[in-house]
Amino acid sequence: FLMGPMADPSITNLPLCRYDLAFAASPFLALPPEPLTIRGLLALPIITYPRSTRPTMELLAALRVPGQKPPRLLGSASLATILRMARGGIGLSVIPPAVATRELAEGTLRLVRAELRPPWLFFTASWPFGPDECVAQRLAMLAQQVAAEAGHA
Repeated sequence: FLMGPMADPSITNLPLCRYDLAFAASPFLALPPEPLTIRGLLALPIITYPRSTRPTMELLAALRVPGQKPPRLLGSASLATILRMARGGIGLSVIPPAVATRELAEGTLRLVRAELRPPWLFFTASWPFGPDECVAQRLAMLAQQVAAEAGHA
């Protein structure tokens, strides 16, 4: 189970769920007026997933502006680290609000409006074609059912 889908023809991908991504920051981070424009986003360090992930590649493509410096992306594979960096005022984070419910409720993070909507975060069950494929497929279908029953499909 991973952020997907994988773009490899030898891999089967079964969608499991998707989450909204949003910009969030410490209430103490100095921000331009909201909604943040592309130029406003480019003025801030952006804390997000590693560069090789689909959401970060899509975000990077959306923030490319001819004649402007590329965005300063700070990537981490750890959601806890992303949240800690954002709470510390290091930059603007791109996270699913669902993983920051405590921080948002306590006011240590706040959602930031922007003209750009961050991409969705998709999770898939992905496995290679092969002799054991039927086992992987059955497990993936079970995971898809559990995600749907939990309201995440």
